[in-house]
Amino acid sequence: VFKFTDAVASGDAPSALRQLGRLLDEGGAPLRILALLDRLVGQLRIAKDAQASGKKDSSLPSLLGAPPSAARAIGDRARRLNRDFLRRAVAALADTDRLLKSTRLPHQVVMEGLVLELARGPGGWTRDLSSTHNRRITARTPMVISGPARGHALMRTNADPARERVLGTFANCSAAK
Repeated sequence: VFKFTDAVASGDAPSALRQLGRLLDEGGAPLRILALLDRLVGQLRIAKDAQASGKKDSSLPSLLGAPPSAARAIGDRARRLNRDFLRRAVAALADTDRLLKSTRLPHQVVMEGLVLELARGPGGWTRDLSSTHNRRITARTPMVISGPARGHALMRTNADPARERVLGTFANCSAAK
């Protein structure tokens, strides 16, 4: 549980999503996980208010009801967040609560949406230029055909009579990667 809330608090969306999946796989109730996130956002708001009023960081453990190391991490995260983001976080928590109780969407999908919203922070998303998933697919990108289409007669082109490669893709899932 702490790895999950730490990942959300630090803005580490990939880790937060992995931890959420683990919690749900272990039978964690989505509403209970939502309560943990609600507490975290509440602590971030308290820390932000304390910082704005000039209180010292040493007062955070008692204000937050958290150990000093956790209070320090929450205080650091609160310093990087603006009040508008915290207001949006509270609204996102309320929306998620409503969706969990009233929609047929899978609870994991609803919770993942909330985690992504909370973990992205006030500055929005940034690109990871070193990621293997960071690539541009164009109509001229060489692609290997896989699955049942590989080798099918309809996949034959002048450039590849073996029906195993094509150039590019347009308006689809970017070769399922």
